[in-house]
Amino acid sequence: MGNNKETIQKIKSESEIILDKIENDSYKVEYPIKDLRFTGKEMTIKGTPLSKSASNKVCNMLRIKSSFGKYYDKMSEEEWNKISEKLKDLNGDTTIIAQYKEGGSVISNIFSKNTKKKHDDGQSLRSYFDTICNSLGESKIGYEFSGLDFDERSHTFDLSMLNRDAEIDIFGDGGDIWNGGNSFTFTPISFSTKPFFERLICTNGMRSRKHGFGTNVSQAKYNVNSISTAINTAITEGTANLNDIIAASGQHLSNNNVSLGEFYNFRNHFLRDEDNPNFLKIATKFFNDGPIYKAYGTNLAEKSRKWKSTANTGINAYDFFNLLTWIASHQEKTGITDEEARVLQIKASEFFFKESLDLEDIATPVTVNYPRIHEMA
Repeated sequence: MGNNKETIQKIKSESEIILDKIENDSYKVEYPIKDLRFTGKEMTIKGTPLSKSASNKVCNMLRIKSSFGKYYDKMSEEEWNKISEKLKDLNGDTTIIAQYKEGGSVISNIFSKNTKKKHDDGQSLRSYFDTICNSLGESKIGYEFSGLDFDERSHTFDLSMLNRDAEIDIFGDGGDIWNGGNSFTFTPISFSTKPFFERLICTNGMRSRKHGFGTNVSQAKYNVNSISTAINTAITEGTANLNDIIAASGQHLSNNNVSLGEFYNFRNHFLRDEDNPNFLKIATKFFNDGPIYKAYGTNLAEKSRKWKSTANTGINAYDFFNLLTWIASHQEKTGITDEEARVLQIKASEFFFKESLDLEDIATPVTVNYPRIHEMA
């Protein structure tokens, strides 16, 4: 049996701090969706305004864009009321759960109630941790607590654990070792588990959702039994069956360079939010395209997507991948949030498992002395 007592205790103590704060700082009330009111400026329930993130969730439930409110000023009051009531009617008897914060002055989060759930929302969060700890107590595999992150805006927990004995030797020379484990991401109404990998030399982390790894329990199937099965399977089976795939992918990257298109894909990821100073610093420091401009001597911005996919940056793909995971794993230096790190880790994982890198599908430059036949004249 794997000795997971210390890990279990760490998970319980870390989670209790957050769970206790959630329960003390907020309370939830159920409402029929017909109690929702919205104009072009705000959404309210019984006169209490919704936060921006809560309003966006409501838009998703109603299947409308978050910018839908801009049409408010273009309609009469009667027209707007008819449309808004129609949108709510399409959701029938849906019950929504409003989560209040700041003394009840604002609704910070919205959940759609799942009538099949066996626990209420507060209990379900605790039941995740209870199930994980119970599975760890029965597992023959030993795990080490790697981290527990909590996004207060979406009430998302992200727990990662590593099996230090499950070493993955990428190049077979002992120079680049990865450890395998699992990550569990969940909210009151969603759950997913993914393999979690950490590079031993500098603790760069990667979450993988490629090749069918992991499990996602959708809201429609959200129930205690499905989640318990997914957690128990992930912990008891571990990631040993993925070792060969991880090693092969690492070697694949090391044998190829990054194209300009692949380089810009990640550079643009950090340039998309002009109001995020940390993203701008990362793009400037780690994705400087100056040397590439100098090498090609042309305006790269004017080139087509196809051209960029054939342009060689001179950056080894495995080195580039390690850079991405370093950025995601060293938040104290990069300044990115837990959620931003999680997104980047998954995006890096997709690059890691990319079946064919851009520069693999390009013919080697050769000189062809093709004969000029008479009909060409």
